[in-house]
Amino acid sequence: LWYWLFGRNWGYGRPYYGRRWEASLPGEVKVPFYKKVFAFVFGPDEPQPTREQKDRSVIRLIRARGGVLTTAELVEHTGATFAEAEEEMGRLLGAYDGEAIPSPDGEVVYVFEHLMPTLHHRAVREPRPAWQRLEPRKELTGNTAGTNLLVGGMNAFTLAASATAPWFILPRLGLGGPLAMVGLVVVPVTFSTLFFAVPGVRTWLVARENRRRRARNVRKVLLGLVYARTLAEDREVSEGEARTHVLQRLPEASPQDVERALHELAAELDAEVRVGEDGDTWYHFEALRRAFTASEAMRRALKLEERPVGEIVYSTADDAAAESRRAAELFDRALAAGEPELGRYVPAPERIDFEDEFEVVLPETLAAMGGR
Repeated sequence: LWYWLFGRNWGYGRPYYGRRWEASLPGEVKVPFYKKVFAFVFGPDEPQPTREQKDRSVIRLIRARGGVLTTAELVEHTGATFAEAEEEMGRLLGAYDGEAIPSPDGEVVYVFEHLMPTLHHRAVREPRPAWQRLEPRKELTGNTAGTNLLVGGMNAFTLAASATAPWFILPRLGLGGPLAMVGLVVVPVTFSTLFFAVPGVRTWLVARENRRRRARNVRKVLLGLVYARTLAEDREVSEGEARTHVLQRLPEASPQDVERALHELAAELDAEVRVGEDGDTWYHFEALRRAFTASEAMRRALKLEERPVGEIVYSTADDAAAESRRAAELFDRALAAGEPELGRYVPAPERIDFEDEFEVVLPETLAAMGGR
């Protein structure tokens, strides 16, 4: 009974993030039953990643893309709005000693030279884009159905027994008086009622959060289509195509969700909009292509991972005219190499995947529990 209630190899203060997280633990670690009872009422623990843990995948993206990034690329990775990405980019510049360099055509490119520490670093694999890191539905308890049935059944028995005790239990035991009523009826009835009432209130809160997650997921899946059509094929996106693409992958979404997300994205990128002969609305995201072209030109110009030490590509001693001239020369040489192949920066837009919140803190959690 002690083993079942409190678990083997379980330390004080360890979190329980739900059944999917439990499946990732080493086989010798068993989540104690009391954790699942608590989760039935109040929900599973929620991961609280540190700033360094949150930045881990963004740093990988910067390194994989040669130390150069634009806001549009950060949006591709996070699924955030462009306003949110601009704010986050400002934080990244300060945290990792980056530089904001304007391109000749007015695009701002962010360079993180200090995140490329060696001249011949090992190739870094890009993290998954936003549409392959969708948010799963938030669960009410995080437990399996069998565990919830067991916990709910135990509490239902307590509620039924205590509520009927004045007629079926107390007389048979010869108990009576206010002390017996309070201790054996009022307290357990109140406790068991709250045991069910708290999850009942949380059901509404969880449903509201899942609606927000659905909206964010719709945006992320839509980003995959928009980025692929704009960068890989350089063509427009229609509302009809967007609806089909998203609803095939997220059946829980509605056409209104897709249209709302598409209109918001078009406003953020100042897309060109036209109505076709068939009545469908078409969107052309030229600003998105310009942003990626500028970042690719900057990568070719700087070549942070290849250039020899001592070559000056940017100097704080430059005045405004010299800085502009140097940047223009670099971009001209880079663009002279030919039109960049931007489609390679849009991995598998037709495929979606989900990423649990606990995956951000999983390596440290497994290490603390003796996992490999």
